[in-house]
Amino acid sequence: MARILAGGLVLVMIYVLGGCGGGEDTMFLAIPTFPARGIQVASEGQGVRIRVLRLEDRRHETAMLGLRRGRFGTLDLYPIQVAGGDVGRAVANAMTRYLRERGWRVRTNGDIDPSFPDVTLTGEVQDFRLDAVATGLSTTMTAKAVFVFEWVNQVDGSEYRIPVSAAQERRVYWFTKEDAQRLINEVVAESLEQFVHKVRQDGVLLQPAGLASQETG
Repeated sequence: MARILAGGLVLVMIYVLGGCGGGEDTMFLAIPTFPARGIQVASEGQGVRIRVLRLEDRRHETAMLGLRRGRFGTLDLYPIQVAGGDVGRAVANAMTRYLRERGWRVRTNGDIDPSFPDVTLTGEVQDFRLDAVATGLSTTMTAKAVFVFEWVNQVDGSEYRIPVSAAQERRVYWFTKEDAQRLINEVVAESLEQFVHKVRQDGVLLQPAGLASQETG
């Protein structure tokens, strides 16, 4: 009987500890990770040329993306970080990839030729986090992103500030890194979708002032 009870206790402890990340000290999440799925990229001779620069990280705590709190409260805290450690660059890379896969002519700061750009895109990370809290037999994840993108027309010097934000919450019964990665991906993608939607609401952003006269002149 004692052996059965001891075995049951071991199983419970494995569940309790394993249900919050599998015993790893730090969880690293990749930004971006959403894959290209047959999206046609615009040819080099079409569209406004965009250069994406690193965003400034304005968060109070820039070293971490968040915390996962296990079932033992403050004695069971583990950091969540962005792989590579540079959130501003990670968001810029996510934007570059996202726009490229949707047919935009976009390059990063390190991938520029003299003909680029017509537009420079940068901005601020005002809030970006993911936290996971274990309670009872489940873990609740919350993720939030607040970005302010700055669209600068290199032709006439005009500037536009484009704020976007997204937040989601999800509960899982067996918390894994894949759960956290999936949720942060969705929050980032939702934010970038908002950016594209806002840009397309105003045609001047897709055709910056001065470009039309250059092309027809």
